[in-house]
Amino acid sequence: MKIIGTGRAHPAKVVTNAMLEGFLDTSDEWIRTRTGITERRLISSERLEDLAAEASLKAIEDAGLTPADIDYIICSNVVNEYITPALSCIVQGAIGAKCACVDINGACSGFIYALDMADDRIRSGKARNILVLAAEEPTRMVDWEDRALCVLFGDGAGAAVLKNEESGIIDMLMGSDGTKGEALKCTSRSLGNFLTGERPELGFMTMDGQEVFRFAVKRVPESIESLMKRNQTAKEDIRYYILHQANERI
Repeated sequence: MKIIGTGRAHPAKVVTNAMLEGFLDTSDEWIRTRTGITERRLISSERLEDLAAEASLKAIEDAGLTPADIDYIICSNVVNEYITPALSCIVQGAIGAKCACVDINGACSGFIYALDMADDRIRSGKARNILVLAAEEPTRMVDWEDRALCVLFGDGAGAAVLKNEESGIIDMLMGSDGTKGEALKCTSRSLGNFLTGERPELGFMTMDGQEVFRFAVKRVPESIESLMKRNQTAKEDIRYYILHQANERI
């Protein structure tokens, strides 16, 4: 499986760290030294579905294809304007594609999960050209009074078209840990109906930043090592890439 085209789209509004200083007890120095972030893009007048469609069309054009050539759409999305229909279905209609589509909720790892699903579908012969899309609007979920969390997120969309070719993605390794759910979560609409006598309320995203960091720096190297052990070709390719990058810097 090979990526033959890519595209992206982001909101027009740039939000700098200095702008956040105006209503949060934070500073540009605090944000930059801890996250490396200097600015982010936030949806204001746009709609995520339009950004997703724009990124998708760019990826399809970059691949030298048309929407009619797309056999399947996989969209990674956690939150957008709608609970239903699926964002992939909205994008399919917007770009004029005629194929099946599905959403997955994989958060930060969603695009990788979508790639793995696309690989399986291509290998099975059920699809030739698959559009993989990641479109997220996390700023819809954050509490803009939570200075430790809201500074981290921005909105946007990225897409890739995948095709069955020998030279491309060699292998992937997937994994999950359901015991870490409390580290990063956003509760859904609360229970509220005529039986409870309450109106539903929406929750905000919460995160244990230290726990997320510890998990990432431990599991990512472990996953890379496991993948290299089971795939000698990938190991040689990674070694070549590292050496090539080192030579480029020299």
